Amino acid sequence: MMRLSELVKLLVDHGARHCLRSDVGWTPAHFAAESGRLGVLRTLHSLHAAMDAADLFGDTPKRLAEIYGHHDSLQAWGGVAGELPVREGPGGVD
Repeated sequence: MMRLSELVKLLVDHGARHCLRSDVGWTPAHFAAESGRLGVLRTLHSLHAAMDAADLFGDTPKRLAEIYGHHDSLQAWGGVAGELPVREGPGGVD
């Protein structure tokens, strides 16, 4: 079974644009952060998606992870706002 992070990479490789926004300014990173998809966040970061883009209300993906209590996603960002280290190899969390 294909993992969500692999599916995101496949979609981007075939032309999906990770820079598109919803009507309220959410990027794919916002949706991944809201649902706690750490593997997807790492994949988006590795594909150079904007990880610090604010929506129309000023919320960034990192802030959404805080709001929804996804502590593993917050720990991945570390101490630097907008930075999300990419773990090499398999074993990422979707």
